[in-house]
Amino acid sequence: MKYKKHFIFLIFFLLLYINVIYGFSKDWLEKLSSEFKGQEFISSNICGKCHVDIFKYWKNSMHSLSYQDPIFMNAYKQAFFDTDGKAKEFCLRCHAPIAYYSKDFGFKNEVSKEGITCDFCHSVSGIDLDNFNQPYKVEPSKTKYGPHKNMESPVHITKATNYFRRSEFCAGCHELKGKNGVNIISTYSEWKEGPYSKKGIQCQNCHMPYGPGSIVDQNLKKSVVRMNLHDVSGGHSVELLGKVAKVEIIELKKGDGTISAKVKVTNVKSGHKIPTGTPTRELILKVTVKNSKGNTLCQDSKVIKKTLADEQNKELLTDSDIILNANSILSDNRIPPGGSREFLFSLDCNLKGEFFVEASLIYMYRPEITTYGEMSIDMSKDSKKLGVK
Repeated sequence: MKYKKHFIFLIFFLLLYINVIYGFSKDWLEKLSSEFKGQEFISSNICGKCHVDIFKYWKNSMHSLSYQDPIFMNAYKQAFFDTDGKAKEFCLRCHAPIAYYSKDFGFKNEVSKEGITCDFCHSVSGIDLDNFNQPYKVEPSKTKYGPHKNMESPVHITKATNYFRRSEFCAGCHELKGKNGVNIISTYSEWKEGPYSKKGIQCQNCHMPYGPGSIVDQNLKKSVVRMNLHDVSGGHSVELLGKVAKVEIIELKKGDGTISAKVKVTNVKSGHKIPTGTPTRELILKVTVKNSKGNTLCQDSKVIKKTLADEQNKELLTDSDIILNANSILSDNRIPPGGSREFLFSLDCNLKGEFFVEASLIYMYRPEITTYGEMSIDMSKDSKKLGVK
């Protein structure tokens, strides 16, 4: 009898607990649902209430900073000044797409400052890459688009579209031509013309791989669907840059006080050229000769980059100048996906005793903020030992 009473009390409190939790969850979800205001874009902070893990990754991404990033902001202000404000539509199309598509160039709505935010991407209902000014068909509403089929949400309608898994979704902002058709940023076409596209490897496979976390708060709804990482690691990622290239010293010749080296650089794990994106990014291939104590005897370097020029054939050096004034490509010795380039070095050295030759590849970006800064990341290296009799 005693156990029966305990069992009845247990059932009673369990039902009470379920009722309270359900009532709280129902009220909370109804309040959240009311924040979806039809034809208006919503803040990522609202999305983050349910998609907690995705929001955390995105919040630490360059996508979330695409408008407020000081590197972009400095280039944008210069371009804005140089064009009497016309650059706002050209630049904000990708760096503040909600401002662009909703014509909120005065940034009256806070969500316009969120960069490439949740509700922009998940309001894209179609893509037209032939339409430069509006490559994305955007429909802000209670319908949210994504890659997963047969998904349900208590606060919005969910619709699956395959382009979320395809590189074309990235192309609208990672492909840019100048006023005369010159390729300024060609990341998408580099991928499309290379071996990765032929193998069906998309941008998302490398830049949004599956990772730890849940697509929705598991306290709200249990889901076994794997989560794609939304930090969208790219050109400044130390982890990715450390994997994409291989440096090899393939030939060394010692002369009278000189040494020549042939160095091969291979793009081993990038689906586009390295470097890619903004042409001010470059790789520095450095060859250094050191003695047995590690002291540098001599060194030399070569630059791997795409160089653009204006109508007077003058090299363009800053991001804003390149975007606004690029007219032609002066040179381009970048490494294509799966490809290699060989570089010859001839160094004058006072060679005595045992010495080492080291080749290293460094990613370099010197963005203009208030003054010129420098971003330098070691990517790959090789070394060989020689002796002088």
